[in-house]
Amino acid sequence: MIIKKGKISMNQALVILLLAVSSSGLRILPVFATSISHEAAWLGTFIAVIPLIPLIYIYQKIFNKYPAMSLDNVYDVFFGKFIGKIIVVFYFFWLLLTFVIYVRYFCERFLTTILIDTPMDFMLVVMLGFIFYVLRNNIEALSRMCEFFFLIFIFIYAAIFFVTLPQIKLSNLYPVTLYDMPKVLTSSIYGISLATYFTYIFFFAKDISNKEDIKKYGIIFIVFCIILALSLMVTVIGIIGPMVTPKFPIPYFTVIKSIEILGTVERIEPIIIAIWVVTDSIIIGFFGHILLRLMKNIFGIKDKKPFVVPLLLFTYVGAFYLVNNKIELLDFSKNVGLIVNLIFTFVIPVVAFFVGKIRKLV
Repeated sequence: MIIKKGKISMNQALVILLLAVSSSGLRILPVFATSISHEAAWLGTFIAVIPLIPLIYIYQKIFNKYPAMSLDNVYDVFFGKFIGKIIVVFYFFWLLLTFVIYVRYFCERFLTTILIDTPMDFMLVVMLGFIFYVLRNNIEALSRMCEFFFLIFIFIYAAIFFVTLPQIKLSNLYPVTLYDMPKVLTSSIYGISLATYFTYIFFFAKDISNKEDIKKYGIIFIVFCIILALSLMVTVIGIIGPMVTPKFPIPYFTVIKSIEILGTVERIEPIIIAIWVVTDSIIIGFFGHILLRLMKNIFGIKDKKPFVVPLLLFTYVGAFYLVNNKIELLDFSKNVGLIVNLIFTFVIPVVAFFVGKIRKLV
């Protein structure tokens, strides 16, 4: 398929999303899920993708009817310009907060693993410098970077899984009974919140060329989500154990440190750190592009570049003062972020679709 300059394919959009979601998944999914459902946490990976099925149907219907619009424009049509604009403003403030939180997570990850004595402001400047470059370009540039890195990510992720496979203890994954299902359903909320990031790619719908294939690539996205999440949960729980996993800030990093090849401990942390740098950069760049897109809608202008520097300056200040430490970051993600994110990524799109149906607009 020929893609016009400045546009991306549905496949490229979902590659961006998979890499973006992997950043949060590696960090929080094993910790939050095992803290509730313990050894049965891995079953939540199958439940977490269920809400994607109606979302795929909804977006296929919407963008078959409105192929030249993005999600924010669709809200204007379905709810009317006044209410639609208010909804977009709410999206903007929520995503701005999420953007700042992810930047702070990026810094905390390094300050608690390898760069313990590094000043926070130095990490922020380095990260924001890179994001400045990403945001000055269009989404096409980000998609090209993601395509290049995706194969590397999959190769390394699969290699780690197969190398650690002999260390996995099945006794850490069983027994699982029907009595565990209520806890599994509760813990799956964390996976659901990440999977429904699917909604956010449609703020770039104008830049996606083959939206008629949403259903096809949506199913592929579901399959990848299950494979990646299931292998992550089985590896972490199977090696560390369901009761110990929640006690580690980043249990996957602990698993990597235990890797042995030919009887010797291989130091591959630099490779994994490089992966985290890229995936964190992708999710921050992803949300940054959405924020610029929403600013263009809210203020009714065509050029996004004047907003880049103010956005990064606000992020620099917000990363220092919105939260004080990693404990507050985790509490925010667990108690506030997951539920509010579900409202924006699932509840509002579903409501919008039914409003459009009632008004015979879709």
